[in-house]
Amino acid sequence: EALAQATVIANLQGEVEAIAFLRKSEQRFPKDATLPAMRASLAYELDDRDEVRAALDRAGSIDPDDPAHLLVSARFRATVSSDVDGALADLDRAVKAAPGDDAVWNEIGILKSDRNAIVEANAAHRRAIALNPENAALHANHARFLMDNDQMAAAKAAIDAAEALDP
Repeated sequence: EALAQATVIANLQGEVEAIAFLRKSEQRFPKDATLPAMRASLAYELDDRDEVRAALDRAGSIDPDDPAHLLVSARFRATVSSDVDGALADLDRAVKAAPGDDAVWNEIGILKSDRNAIVEANAAHRRAIALNPENAALHANHARFLMDNDQMAAAKAAIDAAEALDP
């Protein structure tokens, strides 16, 4: 319920208000790592690095293998710290904890692509789509990957799939 409320607040009032709501919710549910993980994700969107670090520390102290925590940690490591190895290690742990998490597989695809591990990146993007074929963003990310690798016909098909889901 708290995650759903935070999502609504973020969309209607903004991330800052949602972060404040999550802080209060963390007091009510002190053993739930997903709340500080979501707080870290929202702070990441705002580029509030201190808030991201604090929220990640909190989530990690509750459950170091929480997939939501590991996903945000991976994004933060890759983009802020340029620690792609650490990010991939976080994602490997997340995939072990939640092998059906399409967001984790999507992030693996993005990072593997950044590493020019084309076969592995393509497989990760395809896995994400197989897990959640109704998510237009996954198709769009796969299309971008395909375009980056000069696979224009396949990229067009991925774009068409994304547009069919969310015109």
